[in-house]
Amino acid sequence: GCTARIAYYQKEEHEKGCQHAPCFCPETGCSFSGPTKVLLEHFLVEHDWCHGEKDLRYGKTYRTKTLLGVRGPTVLMGNDGHLFLVNMTMESLGGVISVCCVEPHISGSRFKCRLALSCGEPSYSQTTEFLTSSTNLRDGFPKDCFLFLVPKVLLGDTGTNPTATVCVTLKPQ
Repeated sequence: GCTARIAYYQKEEHEKGCQHAPCFCPETGCSFSGPTKVLLEHFLVEHDWCHGEKDLRYGKTYRTKTLLGVRGPTVLMGNDGHLFLVNMTMESLGGVISVCCVEPHISGSRFKCRLALSCGEPSYSQTTEFLTSSTNLRDGFPKDCFLFLVPKVLLGDTGTNPTATVCVTLKPQ
């Protein structure tokens, strides 16, 4: 948590904006909470989530070959300490990709995300831009995220396509 020394009468005001306030682990049955940097290590060590970048530069594209729904979300850490989750799950219509910003105080959207998907076989590409949702994950993954649909036909029989490349570019608003 926070190590700032504040007077008791400033406590409530300080807690409203403190960047060391806790965020929560969305995994079922896990009660872990902590600041975003500690939460990052928790995701990687305890849940074996994919680690994308610890020093993601805004405006620069992060590329990953993806297997939808394997090893949980991909975790990205902005070079300013903002934590992002790229969550990939399987639904009845195909794969669904969502991106959210994890921060202790839900402040509305402050980041624009450009998400692109390309597959070699069959030849296919799709790109979109949207504003990310902001969440502290207290209630699990946000339900109000923009959902990027990967058509089922691209995923093959096993629900995965190792030749799919997902590109994520984040920019502050």
